Amino acid sequence: MSRGKGRGTRPLSSLFEGILPRDFARQRVLIEQYQQFFNHLDSGPAFQAVRVQHVGEDELSVALPSPAYATWLRQHQQALEQALAEQFGRRLRLRITTDPALMTPLAEAERMPPPQPVSEETRRRIASSARSLEDEELSRAMSRLAESLGKRGGKEP
Repeated sequence: MSRGKGRGTRPLSSLFEGILPRDFARQRVLIEQYQQFFNHLDSGPAFQAVRVQHVGEDELSVALPSPAYATWLRQHQQALEQALAEQFGRRLRLRITTDPALMTPLAEAERMPPPQPVSEETRRRIASSARSLEDEELSRAMSRLAESLGKRGGKEP
């Protein structure tokens, strides 16, 4: 409850009257239902990174933190639209966008444990794989990775 000037108490929700859409609660419930749909898909981290942004009459707008995840999701867009239609009984066009703000916050990333040391054997296998690749760019990248892992002083776990 909130006190208005000389009018006694009034519900706090009245402060937001006119600011939020009339169907805000219904929209929020729909968004949560669609979010649960994506969270329960067990096909990898891309689905776990999906954030439902908006549900319209014929459109479901989702955002992902990385363009790589968004590209992967776009490749499976048709199957997802079909699964959504089966689950919720209506066809929705899936609109996929990226939002870097959804990335892991820096403060949270700093709390993550440091990477485990890589064994010398693992480093040698990466270097060996790099030498056998036909793609020169990928080969160079893997060689640099093996070198950088060696510079960290990787110890046998």
